[in-house]
Amino acid sequence: MKLGYLVANFPQLSETFVSNEIDRLVNHGMDISIYSFSGPTEEDAAKLTEAAKELAEKTTYIGKGEALSTAMFRPLDMMRLSAVNSDMQIWSTSKP
Repeated sequence: MKLGYLVANFPQLSETFVSNEIDRLVNHGMDISIYSFSGPTEEDAAKLTEAAKELAEKTTYIGKGEALSTAMFRPLDMMRLSAVNSDMQIWSTSKP
């Protein structure tokens, strides 16, 4: 099974649960893709666990302009993502 994570900032020291969850899924054989708008600061990067550093290396960082252009020029894709997100939040243990 393939799974994607879209995270505003990844990895973050204040949200280790996200990197821990992704690391466990990868270790159980899941094919995970990680997308983020920004990474850790240099100071925070030095404090990350080795597993989080490895995940950061595999993360695709997306510029906010790129995300905006996708929203403008591929609205059907954005609507599908929104619908998937809504469905996933029904099953999520952490609500926004």
